[in-house]
Amino acid sequence: LNHSSLLCNRRFGEIWGVDISRVVCASVEEVRDFVHSRVVDLDAWERNLKDIYRHPQAEQTDELTLRDPHMTLRRFSGPILGPDGEVLGRLWTFLDVTREVKRRRMLEALHASGTLMNADPQKVYQGLVDQVGNYLESWAFLSILKGDFLEFRSIGGHENPAREVPGNELRDSFCQFCIDSREPFVIQDVNEQPDLPDVLPKRVGFTRYAGVPIMRSNGEVMGTLCILDSRSEIPLDQDDIRYLTQVATRIGGELEREEYLSHLEQNLDVTQDSLETAQHRLVQSEKLAVTGTLAASVAHDIRNILASMQLHLQNSKKSPETRLELLNEQMTRFKVLSHRLLSYSRPTEPLLEQVNIHETILEAVDLLEPQAELHQVEIRFAFEADDAWMMGDKVRLEHLFVNLILNAIQALDKGGFVTVVTRNDGEGNIAIEICDNGPGVKESYLEQIFEPFSSSKPDGFGLGLYSCREIVKTHGSDLTCVSKVGEGTRFSMSFRRIG
Repeated sequence: LNHSSLLCNRRFGEIWGVDISRVVCASVEEVRDFVHSRVVDLDAWERNLKDIYRHPQAEQTDELTLRDPHMTLRRFSGPILGPDGEVLGRLWTFLDVTREVKRRRMLEALHASGTLMNADPQKVYQGLVDQVGNYLESWAFLSILKGDFLEFRSIGGHENPAREVPGNELRDSFCQFCIDSREPFVIQDVNEQPDLPDVLPKRVGFTRYAGVPIMRSNGEVMGTLCILDSRSEIPLDQDDIRYLTQVATRIGGELEREEYLSHLEQNLDVTQDSLETAQHRLVQSEKLAVTGTLAASVAHDIRNILASMQLHLQNSKKSPETRLELLNEQMTRFKVLSHRLLSYSRPTEPLLEQVNIHETILEAVDLLEPQAELHQVEIRFAFEADDAWMMGDKVRLEHLFVNLILNAIQALDKGGFVTVVTRNDGEGNIAIEICDNGPGVKESYLEQIFEPFSSSKPDGFGLGLYSCREIVKTHGSDLTCVSKVGEGTRFSMSFRRIG
């Protein structure tokens, strides 16, 4: 208990960057000197060590952030007891959980981005840029292309030095490369890329950059979403770029919505057709919000597909033809994933086809599994309908079930269950119910729950349930809601079976 290190394994040396033979020969002060340069919050670290050693019986599990290089460790400390229960010493273990923590934070960030809504598009994209800055712990910029000038439309990040700057010349920014290529552009350390021009960020000492283009729905580049800082020691990976790209897609939709609303304000003699078009675009914005929420689950599926492809490539026991066939199956999964995600942000004309309701519900739930896991919600099924085929628009029906089940998950917040029930109603219809055991809906709001622009959320558009009801109506039915405060909510509909 004099803090002397008796044993130390090789992995400890790899994590902390020290010679383990020196660790077991050094005093406690010397060991701490070996590692203190890696600890981000040194004062808190030292206070914690003193507190632990003041309480010999104490156990502790926490996460510790290191620098040079950046790393997150799961640290455990517990007493070693003798035969009579006396404390003989202390065991410390350190597990590298950097990727696990980063993926957890990305899922939380995507969830926050996907649920950020407001009737004012500017508040939405400002909130998204702030979230980007917080997630990547950097300065974030939403820049709009104005000829040869980049206008800083929105700036995020703690104490961003550019808050009073209107923008800069395109040729004097790293964003020029992102705009020219129409692809994400990353600079991990500008000092290691001498071929880059001497632009303004480089001259003032910014060494790390990541930017993605923001596109209009017609494919035109509007500007960029980027981060800029001097933290080149923190590596940027494909997950970071995927996150930026998903947020940029949402911002592009908000910018177009802002332009259209501005156009409506400037033309007071708006026709009924224009109002219907505006309403349709706002519904599309609601769908884009859902797209952002689903992005985390799609990223999760992509990682699983890539892992499967890698295993197939490495399996030398299978013939080249068999491996090629297996890889082709995984590529088909990629195609289906991208189609399903884009279907939420692209308006489509109704396309009637034979649809199996049970399969469509299960596909919607597949997309929502990460959300259910995040909220600790169990999704249950009671498929009692023996014939679940109907004529319908599969994309819109999947959008309907995603919205209703996602609403139920978010209403539950932490814990609970959502149940999806199907049954034959005896009149040739498939009756469907989506129920939760959440807090329920107040009676005063229940009467207007399907009205457009009516939302129980402070920042909601109030278009999610409105669009759900419209989808059900286009299929010849109606969507109803029954709810009781403290007990839960049930949405019901029915569709005509084929035959």
